[in-house]
Amino acid sequence: MEAANTRAEELQAQAPDGVVIVVGIEWAFGTALASASAGEVTFEMLNEGAVVHDLWVVRTDLAYDQLPVEGGVAVTGGAHEVIDKVLETDAGTTVSLTVVLEPGNYALICNIPAHYQLGMRAPFTIE
Repeated sequence: MEAANTRAEELQAQAPDGVVIVVGIEWAFGTALASASAGEVTFEMLNEGAVVHDLWVVRTDLAYDQLPVEGGVAVTGGAHEVIDKVLETDAGTTVSLTVVLEPGNYALICNIPAHYQLGMRAPFTIE
């Protein structure tokens, strides 16, 4: 996770205001920002890994690393609301996801089977 966080910090310094950089590598999500103000937030995910990764924004009251897992994926829905997601981002590509978020706790996750459990997750708070 440290390498992903370091890379995210480098890129975040160059990002426009309102953009949150997320770096995905095997098996970590790195972010330089852990929070933002309520309203519109743009997540820019760079897949710097060698395989396909997802970016899901999930609102939850659980810790970001405590989502229930079933069949190799994090269980979402109900108390773990999926706000939006970008599926199957190829290695070496960048995707943007703009969402409107209310105050609360969120998990940024890759929900490709086994990726969440392997560490592809990061906490995010909206104030």
